[in-house]
Amino acid sequence: MIASKKHTLPLDKFVFDRALTEWSFALSKDGNGNARIFNTNERLFFLSLIDQVRAMTEIGESRGKLFVVTKRKWLGSKVLTQKNSHSSNLMRILDSFSYYEIQQYCKVFKFNPYANVFIIGMLRKRIRQQFDAGAHGRHMDEAQLYQYADVLNTLVDYIRVQTKTPKFLNAHKNFLRRTTENQKSIRTFFDNLFSAEQSIHLLRMDFAYTKINSHWFENGEALDLSFTYAKKDFAMFTRNLKKKKYRYLDHLIGYLWKLEIGVLKGAQYHVVFCFDGNHVKDVSPIADEIADLWHQFSHGYLGISMNCNLLSSSLKGAGAGFIDASDLDKREKLYNLAIPYLTEMETLLQPKNMGRTLGMSALKL
Repeated sequence: MIASKKHTLPLDKFVFDRALTEWSFALSKDGNGNARIFNTNERLFFLSLIDQVRAMTEIGESRGKLFVVTKRKWLGSKVLTQKNSHSSNLMRILDSFSYYEIQQYCKVFKFNPYANVFIIGMLRKRIRQQFDAGAHGRHMDEAQLYQYADVLNTLVDYIRVQTKTPKFLNAHKNFLRRTTENQKSIRTFFDNLFSAEQSIHLLRMDFAYTKINSHWFENGEALDLSFTYAKKDFAMFTRNLKKKKYRYLDHLIGYLWKLEIGVLKGAQYHVVFCFDGNHVKDVSPIADEIADLWHQFSHGYLGISMNCNLLSSSLKGAGAGFIDASDLDKREKLYNLAIPYLTEMETLLQPKNMGRTLGMSALKL
């Protein structure tokens, strides 16, 4: 059997948390120039999903009972005791677990196998009954405490067994293969550009839609509709981009895009535009022109955009700014920050039947 630790999820929590913060809270503008904040509920959901995957990875390698009933030293009453950090992590996840959110996301996404194990374990009858009661060990009599500890340890045992099976390990390896292949493709794309140009000025922008209401996505059909609009709009947008009718786009040498879709925020594109650094020193006016172009070709003029180069310095590393081809340190920063930013979400959940979600185009090599 393959050792499970060889397939530990490659999440850089600093990079991923920064990415989540960026697309969740960053200000953008709608077609009327009004500030708009991206939906924050999904940020909390994804942070919870990160916790689930991390905790399941650790619990799968743990040993012994994680929950026991002990007597308080002074009061003499019984309490549910969490044996270690694995226990407390699991309880924190139980407190934040939402069946409604899981049901919504299951309609359009495949979950990381570690998250799947937790979800299936939670849906087992005994565990669900205890969880729905909302007790979590509070205000229980002694018999109920022992029963609840047994239920929690049953969940832990289920996680340990399931995450060590060959079927699970193969599923997890296959799930992460998509991310690995995408990361290699993005690195090759940048390497080719740096081989052809002395320097590159990177402009990173996000494209999404305003007037996104949660009730749009109460069912899969509405979400599919949003996704269909986005793909058509983006295809029209890039076709016009390549025509280079626009004053500032003469020195565009390539771009890459990553499509994400959320139950609440709808479709959103992350795009890195690559310009010839010998001719382009300031990308701000270019960003304004590209934003106008997106608004022009977005469905019903509902398109909004964000110039990510203007974000604070703590967020700037992920694919933005001027890079000389000979500056290997900056190139490594690009590879170590921008590539994970564009692909990290795939290590948590992947869209079902939505075709390509990553693309690259080199316009002049």
